[in-house]
Amino acid sequence: MAESPITPVWIYFLNLMLHFFNRQILFGMASIFGRPLQMDQAITAVSRLSVARVLVELDFSQKHPTEKWIGSTVKGYF
Repeated sequence: MAESPITPVWIYFLNLMLHFFNRQILFGMASIFGRPLQMDQAITAVSRLSVARVLVELDFSQKHPTEKWIGSTVKGYF
């Protein structure tokens, strides 16, 4: 019996601007890697703004980006 390559993994987004700490935006960004499942409690309580964590169902048999540009062509970040 083969093990499934899909497993829940916490994805970290560092140094985001405050307006990115929104469920819809974070789930949209996390969906690049897999199916978003939930945000961590610190995001919901807005108690830790240095990092946003989203639990994602990640398929390890697929290739995933190590970085992704977020924002407009002029202003944004990886």
